[in-house]
Amino acid sequence: MFLASMVLIGWVAINEPGRMEAFSEQHLARSVEKGAELFANNCAECHGPQGLGSGRAPALNNPHLFGIDFFAGIDADIASLEAAQQNITHIQAVLSGEAEAGDDEDTDDLEALLVTYTEEYGEDPLVAIDEMIAAKETERQSLQSQLQAAIDRGYDPEDPSRLSQLDWGGTLDAFVLTTLVSGRPVSKSYWPEPMPAWSQTAGGPLRQDQLQDLTNYVMNWGAERTWTIEDLLAVQQFAKVPAEGGASDVESVAPEVSGIQAAEVPDQRQTIDDTVAAVVEELDGLTGDPNNGQTLYTGSLACSSCHNNASIAPPTDGTYTRVTETRLQDPALADYTERHYLVESILVPNAYISPGYPANAMPQDFGTRLDAQSLADIIAYLESQDGPDPLAN
Repeated sequence: MFLASMVLIGWVAINEPGRMEAFSEQHLARSVEKGAELFANNCAECHGPQGLGSGRAPALNNPHLFGIDFFAGIDADIASLEAAQQNITHIQAVLSGEAEAGDDEDTDDLEALLVTYTEEYGEDPLVAIDEMIAAKETERQSLQSQLQAAIDRGYDPEDPSRLSQLDWGGTLDAFVLTTLVSGRPVSKSYWPEPMPAWSQTAGGPLRQDQLQDLTNYVMNWGAERTWTIEDLLAVQQFAKVPAEGGASDVESVAPEVSGIQAAEVPDQRQTIDDTVAAVVEELDGLTGDPNNGQTLYTGSLACSSCHNNASIAPPTDGTYTRVTETRLQDPALADYTERHYLVESILVPNAYISPGYPANAMPQDFGTRLDAQSLADIIAYLESQDGPDPLAN
């Protein structure tokens, strides 16, 4: 019995680490499941059902939040090539007598190192490296063009980490958790609504264990994941960078479509009308493709993320009917045509706020993100939404 007991104790001791690891994994899995339910009930309306963001809040299922640098490999290669280039230049200068060797440098060693570089890069290594750097820079430009749709929506490839963007010195899970606990009251200056405090200790509805479950759910989006460009392009809303005073550093931009531009979105009603009228006149000479307009609307521009949920923005269904039968009946829009109203709503969305919906919910920069043909395609798609207006009931 003594020997049997010792064997049993030894077996337990040997297997205890594995058992505890399995227990921890099961506990985390249950926590993530609970977090998913909490997210669906409390967070999805603003951050999107898949965490890809909306006009009310940024994406959390987002490589930028997890600090993914798509240029890291290329930039490391360029830095390595430039270092080799500098080293070769120095060696050649020392061997030719144009520069002195360092205290720890031996001529024979430098000659041997130069031979190594020659074997790796060819008889004229500096020229070869120049060509390789140029190829890498071309590769970088090509990658940046692939990321352009995300860049147009606010992604900065030169600052690919949300934590570094905010000078956050802690961990990502601590960032997520503390944001949930205390909220972001100043975010009301650059989002339609401020981020509330969710912790019961701060007056919110959730216990600490629930906040941890939510944090684990968000962190699970990035767990052991190989992020792709497609993941980045799927993001519908990137975070905004708060500036001094709490406002976003993303300034309002003027409507600009195929060369038509105003210096800024003005307060004067007449200037807005003149700008939009000029755009409408240009669009009248184009034929819009409603199929491409739908692709833009539901895809890269992410319009559907807000307009498919009538609590965030008016629904897509019945858009044209609503414009004709409701919006243009407003005395403030007495001289509008349907197309003028749609163009203004896209380019200067705060010029007229639909009753029951907040200002600033819609991006203010479509004027710089859309060319005339793309805008014509979106207008054609919206004009096809001429069924019954769900809001008329």
